[in-house]
Amino acid sequence: PFAADRENEDALRSLAGSRYDLTDRNNDIILEYRKQEVTCQ
Repeated sequence: PFAADRENEDALRSLAGSRYDLTDRNNDIILEYRKQEVTCQ
């Protein structure tokens, strides 16, 4: 049971990590887009 708990923990951690990675990536894309808009005007 202990090993299974550890596996679940790793799965949850990787899920949470990937979710944070996605939001960070989206923020980077949005920031880059805004920079382009500012430089174009």
